[in-house]
Amino acid sequence: MASPVTRSRDYTFSEICNLEDVLRLFKETEGKTSACYLEAKRQLQEIREAHLPFRTYLAWKAGSYELSHSAFLFQFSKDKKSDRAALKKALLTEATPFEENLKLLSKITFLHGSNSSALVMMSLANNPSLQCTGALLGQGIAPMSGELSIGISIAENGVNLGSVSVETLRNVRRVHDYTQGLTLFRPAALFYLTNPWYSCVPPCLITLQYFVNQLQQWKNQDRDEFDSFLSPGKPLTDQFISAIRLRITYLESKTDDYIKELIPPLKELITHLENGEDVCEVSSDSATGGWKDARKRLLNPFASLSAKAEWSRTALQLLQLKQWDEPFFQEHIPPIRARWIEEIDKVKKKSETPLRQLISLIECDFTLDELDFLKNQQAGTLDADTELPAKLQSIFPSCSAIPRPNHPFWSLTSFQKATIQHQMRYYRNGSYRWSDLIIKTIRQKIKGSRQEHLDNIKPIFEAELDLIDKVYRHLISAFQNDAPPAVTIPTDPNTRALITNPIPIIFASTTIRPRPSSHHKNPHEYVLDGPAPLGSHGIDIVFTNTQDSVEKLRKLIPPQHREQIQLLLFNHLECGKTPLIHSPLQIANE
Repeated sequence: MASPVTRSRDYTFSEICNLEDVLRLFKETEGKTSACYLEAKRQLQEIREAHLPFRTYLAWKAGSYELSHSAFLFQFSKDKKSDRAALKKALLTEATPFEENLKLLSKITFLHGSNSSALVMMSLANNPSLQCTGALLGQGIAPMSGELSIGISIAENGVNLGSVSVETLRNVRRVHDYTQGLTLFRPAALFYLTNPWYSCVPPCLITLQYFVNQLQQWKNQDRDEFDSFLSPGKPLTDQFISAIRLRITYLESKTDDYIKELIPPLKELITHLENGEDVCEVSSDSATGGWKDARKRLLNPFASLSAKAEWSRTALQLLQLKQWDEPFFQEHIPPIRARWIEEIDKVKKKSETPLRQLISLIECDFTLDELDFLKNQQAGTLDADTELPAKLQSIFPSCSAIPRPNHPFWSLTSFQKATIQHQMRYYRNGSYRWSDLIIKTIRQKIKGSRQEHLDNIKPIFEAELDLIDKVYRHLISAFQNDAPPAVTIPTDPNTRALITNPIPIIFASTTIRPRPSSHHKNPHEYVLDGPAPLGSHGIDIVFTNTQDSVEKLRKLIPPQHREQIQLLLFNHLECGKTPLIHSPLQIANE
């Protein structure tokens, strides 16, 4: 990451305007083709490019700055030469109260919105630096805040698994938003890792009422199955009741009346579960399909292995728990480890089964007799216990296990590669049924004319299998690793408060240049290709909200870097309505 061109001094707005007057004199006396005039023009151009608002004006004048980016510029038309002078005057008038701030902004190459938890984690490292989430996880370190869902998923929208997402000064507002909108660390949430059914207990009255309704629908719909899992004395019932009591204990520590309203119905639910009674009266017009949601949540409370990110939330929380309270981790996690891993293995097998069936169907070269068998099975003319041909026996356990259309008029929806790729998230989260894809694939095999298309979509399912395996390995590793944590967060309450009740901060550099992201879903994103170290050759400015915050953050910065880093308040980023635009010299490869 090369450093941008540096200037020997800062110029004031008035000094740059005076230099422009001098340049006009050169043009009048020496001529616009003279070497003296051309060299003066080149140097002035460089000075303007290094300062706002001249940079914005020049970009607008050259037509390289879209008017839609700023209402301030929209009122000026490039068709009228007189507007140039008017725009320049308006920019200088607006910018003058913020001249010192704009000098600073002109030097900043990137900004990264975060909070004090990131600085705490940096202070624990041998070489403190701003690193992407993927690099930290590779070292066995879990971030204590940040984009821990979409942001770590390269498969969807995020870029932070492979590089640090940053912003240029053109979008200071977005950086400010990130200081407020990051996922906050809540220690209490980690201690419920020992009881995964805690996450199944609804956190508010409306969702509780809906969930209880689903439980009763389940009981009405399939009494035998319901009783096999949720009847007095069953392990799942005991675990679920324990989770509800944990939720009640948490709610009792709160003072808000609307939160305490949840306690009586939760206690009532415990009574019903302990006595094996109906949990509620379900009206006759209630939908009967909703019970499957409650069933799925209770029978599979573990993190989905078919997720869009390589790291499940559970794996991240296990690492966070070990960093935060290793004694608690060692006391509570090993005793439940075997049972958890057994359940996770079941989830893995269940998640992989439809994908392996799809891949096997695509790869299999069926005979005419086997295709006739599939055709009859799909038409519903075969008995459920009909013996399967040999090739199909390796794919499905029985004839009844092969999904088929719900009715004879079932129609084939879009089966294009782009559509399947886009809709894969709906299959992951259960909104769409894997069986529909299996049915569509069988129909293509029966037709016998679209093998090339099937071969083209097979990599989609193979990628899903690979993702499941990665999530599984990360989750199992987080469970089984008894080694000391890569970093241990100090027990000092003041330090811990900077994680649980963080201070908003913005990291900034005047030396490391970001590059435009190559990620196709984030064409306007900027990223760092490597870590940004704290200090004069990396993050040399840290902004925060108050002077008290400045003093708290100063103590976190390693002593060898304190003189190299400016600690400034957010108001140094204010620029009124002045449109901001970064210089090409501030961006790598642009």
